[in-house]
Amino acid sequence: MKLGCSSVLFNQVDLYGALQHISWAGYEGAELAIMGSHCRHIELITKQSYVDDIKWTAKKHNLGLFAIHADVGFGPGEDKIKSMQTLFDLAAKIGVPIVTMRAKGKSDDKAAPKRNLNTCGEWVKKRLAAASPWRLNRMSALPFTTPPRWCK
Repeated sequence: MKLGCSSVLFNQVDLYGALQHISWAGYEGAELAIMGSHCRHIELITKQSYVDDIKWTAKKHNLGLFAIHADVGFGPGEDKIKSMQTLFDLAAKIGVPIVTMRAKGKSDDKAAPKRNLNTCGEWVKKRLAAASPWRLNRMSALPFTTPPRWCK
């Protein structure tokens, strides 16, 4: 088991500072935050030089990159699908195996989380279908059209 920390705890400093503090605290890895204007330790940029900078910063602080916690595609003028595609491509290039996303709902709109999860689920199904028809068959059993318990 490895213990990690979310960079969101250090939202007042840049990526370098956040990873430095996480390392000083003795953690073995980090979850990178990209959450609206609240905390953006990484950006939706997939250029190799940017990816290399992220990897170098983690390596300098002897940290693994465990996950990305994202809140993307919901801002004015942002395309959800394109933002998710770029996010997943960035995660793959950095070598981050887990991407977590907010369902992004409103307290009075119980259908919003379901719509947003469906958007993500459909994109994942398409991406996996392109990689492997077997995976698509396995994915079709997943309940992307069912909202989490807390949405009911």
